[in-house]
Amino acid sequence: MNRQPVDRRSFMKLAGLSALGLAAQRPGVAGTAGLLRRLRSYVPVLPPTVDRMPQIKHFVVLMMENHSFDNILGTLQRPDVDGLTLSGGVPINTNPDASGTPVRSFHLPTMCQDGFHVTQSWDASHHQYNGGAMDDFVVTSGREAMGYYTETDLPVTHALAKAFPVCDRWFCSTLCQTFPNRLFLLAGTAEGSISTDVQERAMAHAPKNGTIFSRFNAAGVSWRNYLFDLGDSMLWGPQYFAVQQGHVFPIPQFFADAATGTLPSFSIISPDAFITSEENPQNVSIGETLVWSVATAVMNSPAWRSTALLITYDEHGGYYDHVPPVAVPNPDGIAPRASNLYGDNYTLSGFRVPAILVSPWARRNYVSHTVYDHTSMLAYCERKWNLAPMTARDAAANDMFDLFDLSAPAFATPPALPRPNVVAKTLECLKAGQLGYEPGLP
Repeated sequence: MNRQPVDRRSFMKLAGLSALGLAAQRPGVAGTAGLLRRLRSYVPVLPPTVDRMPQIKHFVVLMMENHSFDNILGTLQRPDVDGLTLSGGVPINTNPDASGTPVRSFHLPTMCQDGFHVTQSWDASHHQYNGGAMDDFVVTSGREAMGYYTETDLPVTHALAKAFPVCDRWFCSTLCQTFPNRLFLLAGTAEGSISTDVQERAMAHAPKNGTIFSRFNAAGVSWRNYLFDLGDSMLWGPQYFAVQQGHVFPIPQFFADAATGTLPSFSIISPDAFITSEENPQNVSIGETLVWSVATAVMNSPAWRSTALLITYDEHGGYYDHVPPVAVPNPDGIAPRASNLYGDNYTLSGFRVPAILVSPWARRNYVSHTVYDHTSMLAYCERKWNLAPMTARDAAANDMFDLFDLSAPAFATPPALPRPNVVAKTLECLKAGQLGYEPGLP
C-alpha cells in the first residue's frame, strides 16, 4: 500500500503525546582509507570515558531547518568562502525555468516564506542535483529557490560566521528531508527512510547499533535534549522517547543550565516545528532570534571557556546551492525505500548547509574546506569520548578536530553579537501581507 508521508507538524497529534508535557512529568568522505583511519582512531584498550579533548567539557548542537549554504551564507563577507558568484557585489548564479529561461539569484524581499513551493523531497532533490549539474532547482522548487539572504537580513548568523570557523563543505547526509538527515546526525543511518513521515517514525525502533544517546548512556557521558515541542529521541518512536525522559527538558532549562555553568557533556536543542526552526513558511528572522539566544547564552555562561556550540541546518529545504553533493559510503547495507534510487544507495551526501563552530577554542580566522556531513558530529563525539563508530558512514566521516586550536583559547573573551532585527523584518512581512507561520497551528 502506498502511504503518503505525514509532515512533521502532525507528529505530536499522531504520536498522541506532547514532548514538553512528558518532560514536565575530504572531497568525499567515502573510501577505504577514511574508514580505516576512523577505525584505527578507536582504541579499545582505553576505557570509554577517556576524553581526548578535555578542553571542551560542554558540547552543544543546534540544528536549524531547511536552508542551503548559498541561501543563508552565500553572500558572507569573509575571504576564501565559497559562496555565490558575485559580479559588482551582486550574485549572478542562475538556474533555468521550465521554458529554459535563466532565473538569476536574487535577494529575497522579506524574511517570510509564505507561498513558497520549495521542496526537498527525495525525487525533487535528485532532480535538483541532476548528476552534478545543479540546474533543476527552479523547475522543482519555483523561482524562490534562487533567493538568498544578506548580512542585513541575518546579522547574527553572519557575525558568527565571520568571527568563528565556518565550514563551506558541510553537507547534509542524504538528498531528502528533515527526519532522515536527523537520523543520520544521531545514529549514522536513516535505515531506509527518505521522508519526514511521522507514521513511519511512530512505529520505529532504535537501530541495532544504537544511537548516540544510547552510546552516551553506556559510556557514562551526561547528555540532555532541550526541546520546544518534540525531542530528537522521538525519531525512534514514543516508547524510545519515553525511556529517555531523564534526559529530556523543556528549552527554558537550557538557558538556566547555561547561566549556572551546569550544561551536561552533550546537549542537543530541538527547535519547534512551527515558528523557530526557519522551515518554510516560517519567518526566518524569528529563527535567527533563537540562534542569537542560544549563542548568547553559551558565550555569557560561566562555563564559556570549556564549551563548544555547533550551529547547522538539517537539509537545504529546496533552496539552491552551487556545490554538488559528494560520494559517501552506504552506512549499513540498508537501501533507501524509494521507487527510484537515481543511482544513490545512500552513497551521495545531501547539499551543503551552513555550519559554524562557536567556542573559545575555535581556530581563529579559519574557513574550513574539509568535507563534512552530519555524521561528522558523531565522528567528533566518538573521537572525543573514545566511542566506537556506529556505521560505515560515521566511521568514514571527518571529525571536526581541525576546527579547534587547542594550543590556547583564541576567543577567551567572546566577541559581541549584534541583535537580531526581528521587529523590522516582521513588520516587512506584515506589510507584504505575510504571516511567517501557518495559521491555525499551535
